[in-house]
Amino acid sequence: MVFYIASNEELQILNQTSTDEEVENFLSQFWAIRDSDPATPENEFMDIYMERWQYANEHFRGHQPGWKTDFGRIYIVYGEPEGEYLGSTDDMRSDYPFGDFGEANSQRVVSNPNQSWKIWAYNYTNPLEVAENHTIFYFEKKATTWRLVWTNNIKEKGYRSPARLPIRAQQIVNEYLQ
Repeated sequence: MVFYIASNEELQILNQTSTDEEVENFLSQFWAIRDSDPATPENEFMDIYMERWQYANEHFRGHQPGWKTDFGRIYIVYGEPEGEYLGSTDDMRSDYPFGDFGEANSQRVVSNPNQSWKIWAYNYTNPLEVAENHTIFYFEKKATTWRLVWTNNIKEKGYRSPARLPIRAQQIVNEYLQ
């Protein structure tokens, strides 16, 4: 459950554990070093992470558990997006409205109930401190499964190659990044 945020070193150590006690000790140390306020009995970092994990499993499941989906993974690591844009590859209207990322509760724009692409956008550093300002994730729907196709986040390996985004999605991305 920690592999989305664990370092390569930490994952190697975890893989070398052979008993339940060793795993328990590893996890205790893993969460302790991430505790944002060790003076309190709660581990706020772990609480946020676990809440996101549960939410992902409840809201993003399909043919697999929610935490294994691209939406689930992004939600667990980065949290709820500040802006969400839905579209269809055939929706190329030039008057498509933009959400306002400057407000805490940005607009949710739906252009087509049968959307085939989605953008999640973040304009802040989140509590888990893994996102930078102006982070965008672009997803496409293939059959019944949503897949992460592109992001400008350099920490997301494998998704940085330029994707062929629909014109409307390109306009939203360009507007957001300005």
